[in-house]
Amino acid sequence: MKKAFLLLFVFAATTAFAQNYKLRVGASVMPLWSDFLITSGDLANDEFLANVRKAFIGVPGINAHIFAESQFSQRLALRIGLGYSQTGARDAKQSGLMWPSPSPSNPDALQNELVCKDISVPVTLKLHSKKSPGWYGLVGFASWFSLSRTQKRTFWYLDGRKETTKSTPLESYKKVNSNAMLGLGYDIRLYSKLHLFFEPTITCNVWSITDDAIFRFRTLTIGLNTGVRF
Repeated sequence: MKKAFLLLFVFAATTAFAQNYKLRVGASVMPLWSDFLITSGDLANDEFLANVRKAFIGVPGINAHIFAESQFSQRLALRIGLGYSQTGARDAKQSGLMWPSPSPSNPDALQNELVCKDISVPVTLKLHSKKSPGWYGLVGFASWFSLSRTQKRTFWYLDGRKETTKSTPLESYKKVNSNAMLGLGYDIRLYSKLHLFFEPTITCNVWSITDDAIFRFRTLTIGLNTGVRF
């Protein structure tokens, strides 16, 4: 509920500012690399934590947003967006699986992957450079609301077959969370009202995505946000 009131306050503040400062709109897409930042919870020891960190590897993902942006001054602008996010992680491929009763029908290798799909609401401050007008810094946060969590399991067989199954994870994943965001941007003016921008960006969950007592998993992403602004 507190997050909902915060979002309403930000939107109301932006509307008020927009009466004095020109409001622009745009859209962006960010191909990204997603992984887990894993820290210890209440029950994990350092050796166990190190082994878990080695077990996970990153996966490609994507963010796509529409947004409104208000320029408060020559150096400061506020952007609020709404869009879709897909992130996740997977463990390393486990080859040479052993079975109590070996059979050609048993898989030889296995890999698990978590796919997270969310609605995201990013709120970003743009800090323009005095010396280089095209460059700016980015700092902000994004509230996200879970659409789905899917567990993918891929099996490889000795005869060359590959099968993938999908299911709902047994773990309890949070329905709402927030990301902290930091980035750098460069703006190119194409026409009088059309701008193209590129923004290398890094994000990380503020809170763990699960209530696991042993480990805390935070989604960490690195990507290049590219879009247009009118």
